[in-house]
Amino acid sequence: MKERLVSESWDWLDLLTSSHTNEVWYVDRLIPENGRVLIEAPPESFKSTFTQQLAICIATGTDFLGLHVDKPRKVVYLQCEGDLGDTALRGKELHTWLPYPERGMLTWDFLLRRKINTRAGLQALCDICERHGLEDGVLFIDPLYKTIRGSMKDDEASGEWTDNMDFCMHQFRSACVVDHHEVRPTTDITGAP
Repeated sequence: MKERLVSESWDWLDLLTSSHTNEVWYVDRLIPENGRVLIEAPPESFKSTFTQQLAICIATGTDFLGLHVDKPRKVVYLQCEGDLGDTALRGKELHTWLPYPERGMLTWDFLLRRKINTRAGLQALCDICERHGLEDGVLFIDPLYKTIRGSMKDDEASGEWTDNMDFCMHQFRSACVVDHHEVRPTTDITGAP
């Protein structure tokens, strides 16, 4: 029986002469190829507007806030809260200065009815990515807390969520951008932080 390696080992000189190169950046110094990005800020701080503008820029290959976007890429935006009417209005406003993507380059899925850290949720997420042809694209999830079963403070629940996201993104060789409400301070039974 062949021993399973727990890591990949390289002799330093072999690594220096290998074919490994610098990362490819979908959005310069913001989203690396197959990378994971977390956008965290307080509620009502325009995270969704920020990520929707980013999604449009990636889908059209338009530079984002002065950062180079390498080329147009397929984008799937998974909106898990809010109102589609508000989203459409915000989109119309964004398109007063941003170009429209080609049909099929930016798709919007509303209200994932499964939690990503479950078997059914992983399957639903992979089905969405496959249905929209996400290969080498970017998945947006807005917001994280709506897609996790259990508490984000629970290492097991958040670990399962991360493992399932990593599996899906590896399967589709895609990057992921996640919106997350800033963590609220917690207190103990006495009210102390």
